[in-house]
Amino acid sequence: MLSYSRIVESMAQTVALPVVHGAVLHGLVEELGSLEGMLAWLVTVADQAQRPIGLHLAGTTTILSPPGWAQQRVEGWVAAQAGGLEASFGGVRALSRTSPAESP
Repeated sequence: MLSYSRIVESMAQTVALPVVHGAVLHGLVEELGSLEGMLAWLVTVADQAQRPIGLHLAGTTTILSPPGWAQQRVEGWVAAQAGGLEASFGGVRALSRTSPAESP
């Protein structure tokens, strides 16, 4: 049986900025039971790999960083990968961060 979680775990260890989208995104939600469960799992994988993971959904790519990474570190990492992101998903317009404390 195809395991989307194993694919993403492998990508997280070998790709500078893996981006989950399309069939893999939908497969992860199904495999992990919910969108919320998948998001929590992706943050755990980012933490274990010590690198951000992108999530491309509805025309927007969101970067999930390992806990404890400062915004400047995330911005630098994404800036270094901007060419690949633009080639795959279109222009990189802006990077913003919302902490759980700022969420409504």
